[in-house]
Amino acid sequence: MTPKQRLFCLSPLIALGVLYAGLASAAADLVKLELKQQPGQEYLLLAHNGSVAPIALDIQLQLSGGASSDRGRLLKTVAPPRSTTTLTRIQLADRPGRQGIGWRARQTVGDPRAVHDPDARYLLPFPPGASYVVGQAPGGKLTTHDTVQARDAVDITLPRGTPVLAARDGWVIDNVRYFGEGAPAADQLMRANYVRILHDDGTWAVYAHLDSFSNTLAPGKRIKAGQEIGRSGNSGYSSGPHLHFVVQKNGGAQPISLPFRFWTESRGAFTPVQGERLTH
Repeated sequence: MTPKQRLFCLSPLIALGVLYAGLASAAADLVKLELKQQPGQEYLLLAHNGSVAPIALDIQLQLSGGASSDRGRLLKTVAPPRSTTTLTRIQLADRPGRQGIGWRARQTVGDPRAVHDPDARYLLPFPPGASYVVGQAPGGKLTTHDTVQARDAVDITLPRGTPVLAARDGWVIDNVRYFGEGAPAADQLMRANYVRILHDDGTWAVYAHLDSFSNTLAPGKRIKAGQEIGRSGNSGYSSGPHLHFVVQKNGGAQPISLPFRFWTESRGAFTPVQGERLTH
């Protein structure tokens, strides 16, 4: 940079996809973008993904004063888990004056190319010997599952404090655990406690409206099917204690829900139906 040049960074603005209308999003901290100076008048825009999940990035560069990117101003990529990715090289113009580098970015959890394993087994997410009713399920009368993020979700009427078990092996992407008692009110829409677990096929499951979590639960931890991850509760937009369970993937600009089947020794694989009683 010559003595007469001045570089200023425009404020990065992050627009995030959310899980669905009843959950808070913790995605803001999954990928950190860094502008790193190189010798001469070059900068690298780096994406540091410390998560166990791939993160899709849509970035619009804001360049001024003749600054240029070797990959254009629209960057679309997937940052692999636990990696640092070079998104672009930015060159400052060899001329005096103010030159700016900034960006707008959207982060969405997951790789849009992921394909749900049709043979995946989802165990009932509560302890053996128990039996609970399905309050909402696809094909029944839906009161809150009216978005693409939740249309394939199932609500199970677990009493408060019931152990919630992982339905499938995976990695803990993130969790929210600091909200208290919920209610069916608009101010509770983004206040549900949840755990999000990534499966080996690139999809993930959300366990929502929890009351508390296992002491060993933490982002990045490997979880086995049948392992306790928390206790059921009534946090967020909820009219009573229950478990909201949904399988999702990256649908492009936002998460979308996916059909799934539970599995038990006695029934094999089956699709849950609203009003039925689930029993191990």
